[in-house]
Amino acid sequence: MISVGADVAISVAGLVAVVAVGWGANLSVRSATNGPEWALQHLSGLRRLWPGLIVLGVLSLAVFSPIWLGLALIYIVATVWFLSASLLRNLHRIQNLDGFVDIGVERRTQIVAKARRYLIAGGVLMGVLGAIAVGFGAIGWIAILMGLVLVGTALLLDVPDG
Repeated sequence: MISVGADVAISVAGLVAVVAVGWGANLSVRSATNGPEWALQHLSGLRRLWPGLIVLGVLSLAVFSPIWLGLALIYIVATVWFLSASLLRNLHRIQNLDGFVDIGVERRTQIVAKARRYLIAGGVLMGVLGAIAVGFGAIGWIAILMGLVLVGTALLLDVPDG
């Protein structure tokens, strides 16, 4: 068994959480800009990924100490899997009921502008909290990185024409 320190374990779990938040933020904004059909295809393509990531989390239980590192990884992956499966199920329901309706560039632009404001506000708040907590070690740096991911996602938002 490989024993890692608390800072390393927190950093690994934190970076996995940052990746999960970054993926979720990008999924949300790309769905708003590209439409629900894009989200349906994207999520359908990832269905086989989640069980493999859970297996990696379970294997990490046997490889790394402290055990909570493996449990944290399993929890993050299971949560993202549950949320993406719920969204995929709802997208299928909408597609089967009425189909996807184009809301137009003007409405998508409004949605993206609002999302941009919330992502920037949340990212700045996370960054400030991280800066305050940086004296506590890895936790502060993870919060700063999370804030940067949210602000970066907001700045990359764009509504395609038509």
